[in-house]
Amino acid sequence: MIGCGAGESALHLVEHVAPQTNILAVDLASNSVEIAQKLFPHPQIQYQQMDVITDTIDGSWDVIVMPDVLEHIPLDGRDVLFEKLNTLLSDRGILLITCPAPNARRSRRRAENTLSQIVDEDVSLEDLMQPGSRTAD
Repeated sequence: MIGCGAGESALHLVEHVAPQTNILAVDLASNSVEIAQKLFPHPQIQYQQMDVITDTIDGSWDVIVMPDVLEHIPLDGRDVLFEKLNTLLSDRGILLITCPAPNARRSRRRAENTLSQIVDEDVSLEDLMQPGSRTAD
């Protein structure tokens, strides 16, 4: 799981979706990983702080889950991310990406008058269907 946050989703996956699996749950924010390790420890979950674009991830993975992460990846870094994910997936591997709807995010930003993360890009269906097709303005 890339972008495990505080770990609740990783715990849900191992307890309710895939109880026979081991999960590598990573997040860029070390404080999120520390919280996950304290709040949601599980013998089948390994929490690690890492940057999935620059750090090495070993192994071949059947499923990679990326919940609400892609919008925090700069547009010019997404090609590298997708290339890396492609090398990490097994031959029949599945990549599951979720992201907020662009309109919902714009409304929230106007209400808060701030960005929720350092990078907070909209993600379109085109971005998901043809990685590398969109460039920064």
